[in-house]
Amino acid sequence: METVNKWPARVSISRGYLLLTLTILFIVFSFTGWPGEQVLMILTGGLILYSLPFMAFFPKIMTSILLITGHIVFFAQDLGFTYW
Repeated sequence: METVNKWPARVSISRGYLLLTLTILFIVFSFTGWPGEQVLMILTGGLILYSLPFMAFFPKIMTSILLITGHIVFFAQDLGFTYW
């Protein structure tokens, strides 16, 4: 019964660790030129999909609107996958 009460805390902590990992990898990528764009994209997408169900209503709506708007602008520009 006690593990049920700890579930939201564990999800919150795991989201924090995933975000910290993404931040560190992005900094390493930016300063060293490490060719890990695919890792950053997969981790970012995974973090968004993992976090979305646990978000409050307003952040969930804002995240969805920004993702949809970004994709509309991206596909309207006819840019390649490597630019993404």
